[in-house]
Amino acid sequence: MSNAKPNRLDTQLLTDLRHFFTEQPATHYPTERLLDYLTSLDAAPWTTVADGKPITARHLARLLQPYGIAPKNIRVGKAVPKCY
Repeated sequence: MSNAKPNRLDTQLLTDLRHFFTEQPATHYPTERLLDYLTSLDAAPWTTVADGKPITARHLARLLQPYGIAPKNIRVGKAVPKCY
């Protein structure tokens, strides 16, 4: 864990992801699944956070990077998606 000081957007992201992880426990989470969840939240900023557009995989990775959280390739059947 880094010494990053969360801002309001970081805090919202970490809170939203914590809620998702609590409701859907798993060993890994494909990036696309996280993005779908985040953009489905009505009261959250994720549908317009990237210059008026929905959050992207790159944006998610940049927001989580200061906390030492990075996606990695995980084999899921024949596919190898980026997962957290």
